[in-house]
Formats: sequence, C-alpha cells, structure tokens
Amino acid sequence: MVRPYFSPVISLGNLIQVISVVAMIGGGAITSYVSLRSDIAVSGERAGKAIADVNARVLVLETRREIDERFQQEARRDLGRLLEAVADLRVQLVRKQDSGSTAGK
Repeated sequence: MVRPYFSPVISLGNLIQVISVVAMIGGGAITSYVSLRSDIAVSGERAGKAIADVNARVLVLETRREIDERFQQEARRDLGRLLEAVADLRVQLVRKQDSGSTAGK
C-alpha cells in the first residue's frame, strides 16, 4: 500500500495549483452569482407582468359586474312598469266590459 508523503516545502507547482483552484472556485462563484441575479431579475419581471395582467382582468370583471347589476336593475324597473301597464289595461278592459254590459240591459 502506498503511503502519502507530505513535505513542508512549498514549491512553484504548489503555488500554481493553489492559485488555479482558487481562480476556478472564485470564477465559478462569481459566474453563479451573476447568473442567479439575472434569473431573479427575469423572474421578478415575469411576476410583475403576471400581477399586472391579473389586476387588469379583475378590473374588467368588476366593471362587467357593475354593468350587469345596472342592467338587472333597469330590467326589473322596466318589467315592473310593463306589469303595471298590463294591469291597467286589464282594468280598463274590465271597465269597458262592465259599462257595455250595463248599457245593454
């Protein structure tokens, strides 16, 4: 079995190896950080657009609901007037029939 040999001597090869490892790890960390920041920014923009879209839809639905409520109120009012007119017409027809039946006797 091979036993590792540790030497307290630092050579140029050791320094180059440490510098390259630090550069790779540091470069990877910086690249990951920049990529993560751009991903978060894009995600934030998408979320903002989605929220604005939902708000616009809610406003449209609220406006439609108000319009529908006004239409229903007007339809009920007009239907009430129509029913009153029909009732008045019935009363007038009954009065004409009563006046005609009493005049004929």
